[in-house]
Amino acid sequence: MGHGYGEIATNRDRLIDTTRSRVWRNGRIFRNSVFFKNVSPYAHHVATGRKYQIVSRPQRSMGANMGKNSSLLDALPSTQGTLHVVMLGLDSAGKTTALYRLKFDQYLNTVPTIGFNCEKVKGTIGKSKGVNFLVWDVGGQEKLRPLWKSYTRCTDGIIFVLDSVDVERMEEAKMELIRTAKSPDNTGVPILVLANKQDLPGAKEPRELEKLLGLHELVSSPHGSRDAHSWHVQPACAITGEGLHEGLEALYEMILKRRKLAKLQKKRVR
Repeated sequence: MGHGYGEIATNRDRLIDTTRSRVWRNGRIFRNSVFFKNVSPYAHHVATGRKYQIVSRPQRSMGANMGKNSSLLDALPSTQGTLHVVMLGLDSAGKTTALYRLKFDQYLNTVPTIGFNCEKVKGTIGKSKGVNFLVWDVGGQEKLRPLWKSYTRCTDGIIFVLDSVDVERMEEAKMELIRTAKSPDNTGVPILVLANKQDLPGAKEPRELEKLLGLHELVSSPHGSRDAHSWHVQPACAITGEGLHEGLEALYEMILKRRKLAKLQKKRVR
């Protein structure tokens, strides 16, 4: 089809947004942004990192829609019973290293993320053992941070990866974390702070990081309201994997607690 930058598909094509499980016709959501790179049969939005599958539209005929819709649904990843988690943090904090250590249980040399990485990982300890987490690792470069809100909508939990050694950028990390937590779309979403790089000299301890990040500011709703954020700081080392699964277990516990609280509040309303 000859797709390239500024051209995605012909009028006979559809795009499946594989990050949102939606089907779009050519061009409708791309009016102000046509910077795409095609990797057949997929198109990647260069700015947001979203991935779209190009699917040719069939001729209209009796029974064609049913067969086509079935194939489209089959092409989308199954996420039933899976918890959706977004992994955020400043660039070079170690997000991608942590993601692939969780996924493959080995260290992989990574490059700066332009857009996102997405992997399904399983909990291995405690109550989270066997639980599937669909983890979205979103680029942390300054120009990409405004896009974080697109990934955190309706998420079950947020993992904020922090470079425990980089004191100079601690205030910047705090600003981004607080901004994300206080977004109306993220009200009450549990937050796991992965205090990464604990193997390096000068790494800050969890209690000190709680103060530096202003985490106590997030507990702003009285009486254990669902609107209040629950959070946990987990010391970790993404290279060795130390503390990563313990962090997932803590996040899972917070997600369960939030869901139980939501059920209780619904019963009270009734």
